[in-house]
Amino acid sequence: QQQQQQQQQQQQQQGVTQGCKEQYSAVMVIGTDIPDLSAAVLDAAAAALATHDVVLGPARDGGFYLLGFKLAALLRPEVQSGQVFEGVQWSSNSVLQRTVAGVQRLGLRLAPSEALPVLYDVDTLQDLQAWHQLSAPEQQQQQEQQPQQPQQQDMPHAGSQHERQGDQ
Repeated sequence: QQQQQQQQQQQQQQGVTQGCKEQYSAVMVIGTDIPDLSAAVLDAAAAALATHDVVLGPARDGGFYLLGFKLAALLRPEVQSGQVFEGVQWSSNSVLQRTVAGVQRLGLRLAPSEALPVLYDVDTLQDLQAWHQLSAPEQQQQQEQQPQQPQQQDMPHAGSQHERQGDQ
């Protein structure tokens, strides 16, 4: 498990490095196991990076699903060396808290915690079941708000009224 975590960190760092090479103004790394992650959340993260150095998307399990850096902050030597993550115990419920502490320790401007919603990080079958239970009422509500299409049998036949008038 630790080897897998190191591999994930290396992949994330490669993505961030590629973003730096291409001279983007900011770089975001996102989790792929966040079913409610939407374009609106990514837009909110980008907006937060317009006025802050770092944005974190909090996950319900105490971790984070999104980590965004402004390029200027990301290129700082102490960030490049990983000091933001000193003391972080990966896969624990304190990942977000310790990452926030690392960001603050380095004097980076962190977007407020309300900038992004708390989302489910689906790591296990139990996580998936919990997410499904939580999201089922929301999905039902969305379906109820959609306009109902009339059923084919409920629609009057175009010729039926004319035929009835002719029968009289």
